[in-house]
Amino acid sequence: MDQKTVSPANGATTSCLDTVSRVSKTCMRTQIKQICTPVPQLSRLTYNLYLYLNRAFYVHSEESRSLSQVAKLQSPTFSQAGPGCILSFWFYDHGLSVGAAELQLHVEDSNDSTVLWRVLCNQGNQWSQATIQLGRLTQPFHLSLDKVSLGIYDGVSAIDDIRFENCTLSLPAESCEEPDFFWCQRSKACIEKLLLCDLVDDCGDHTDEVDCVPEFQCNFENGICNWEQDTEDDVDWTRKHSPTSTLNTGPMKAHTLGTAKGHYLYIESSEPQVFQNRATFLSPVLNATDAGGCTFRLYYHMFGKHIYRLAIYQRVWSNTRDSCCGRYLGIKATDG
Repeated sequence: MDQKTVSPANGATTSCLDTVSRVSKTCMRTQIKQICTPVPQLSRLTYNLYLYLNRAFYVHSEESRSLSQVAKLQSPTFSQAGPGCILSFWFYDHGLSVGAAELQLHVEDSNDSTVLWRVLCNQGNQWSQATIQLGRLTQPFHLSLDKVSLGIYDGVSAIDDIRFENCTLSLPAESCEEPDFFWCQRSKACIEKLLLCDLVDDCGDHTDEVDCVPEFQCNFENGICNWEQDTEDDVDWTRKHSPTSTLNTGPMKAHTLGTAKGHYLYIESSEPQVFQNRATFLSPVLNATDAGGCTFRLYYHMFGKHIYRLAIYQRVWSNTRDSCCGRYLGIKATDG
């Protein structure tokens, strides 16, 4: 990950901490305190790469405060993030009617923000970890953490150990002669050939996404491409951008663009669906272009109680009869 306003050397710098100290000017009467000893019994150790807060920062709401006070914590601006970028942090949100917290992604030159993470109520007297897949972001961006203090009852919210991992692009290489690797034309990075034509700019110069066969790709930004809804199943897949309507189940954003503007397909596993209802999505007939075989790749999101399973089948059409047989390729099941 590249930063515009802070240096990755030695973790957080003065400019990063100044960003935090400026928060108090926009928080009305909500108190934001920097502490060397923690309010909730423990200030976690930090093992970090680019940006960190090695002390807990917390919002304390007391009786007699007015309703819906908002404390905003804003990150520095980063120029981009690599495909494997992960953000994690530890948070503490405890107290009767402690209020909601929300992490948002703000991309430069866009008036729209993307919600990445949200908690709505008391999370118990404990530290909890949040992990968010940022993924490839090609434009400058920053993050903001908004905390709403209800100001009715006593409560504490804290955040600690903000960590970015695997957020850099591959570094330039002097050569790239391994048979299973690709040498990016302009960035000179050496990446696995498996990453070619995966609809993600892994090189940093887009040269891994040229000379691709459009019929073999679909990111659902312009419809469902050359795929079809099965007419003999129970439920159709729905194309959507932004979060799903069922709270705390579907993805907050699409994988390809990394923001709420991107599109994806989803199905609701809750009502009005019933157990073992099927939603089948059919590909066109695909002819492998490589004698070594064909690799099918997709990104999926499965979360929620009793979501059951996702299965992939290969349909092989017979030359002698108008029928097909299915070969099971994969399955994923989860209970939440």
